[in-house]
Amino acid sequence: MAIDFVHYHATDLAIHTWTDDFKLEALLRATKAYMLSPAAYEILDIRRLNLDSINSMDLFKLADQLRAAYQFERHVPGKTAIVYREDGPPIYSSSQRLFHNFSIWAKEHQLPRDFALFSAMADAVAWLGSKKISDAHATRLMLEDHPNECEQASCA
Repeated sequence: MAIDFVHYHATDLAIHTWTDDFKLEALLRATKAYMLSPAAYEILDIRRLNLDSINSMDLFKLADQLRAAYQFERHVPGKTAIVYREDGPPIYSSSQRLFHNFSIWAKEHQLPRDFALFSAMADAVAWLGSKKISDAHATRLMLEDHPNECEQASCA
């Protein structure tokens, strides 16, 4: 699992990009480092993550990690936009199902954070408000919503 991370301290915005097969150990290591200085606003880009590689035990362990972070006040209130790749109609989407389960868990544990799921990066950025990121990074993120345009622009 590859995890890319950028934190824009001036606007308190963090962008996390997860790709390939889900690996809980890699995520927990990255999360542990990130929790030293979390952001109020986050974009979690899982468009290139293999959601089929996530099992229920991984979700349980990840939920435990998040619960511990919130109990020890290592997380700040704010917003997290999750951007996913549509893999079918919303009712059948694995992303929608995972997010639904996570939303129930977040409400039960009264997390001091708003979460929303988006299939387009532009919608996620609009929901977060006007958070400044580098123009090059913004262009790459937006073009990844449209693979044909991305290939023409030579982004990876």
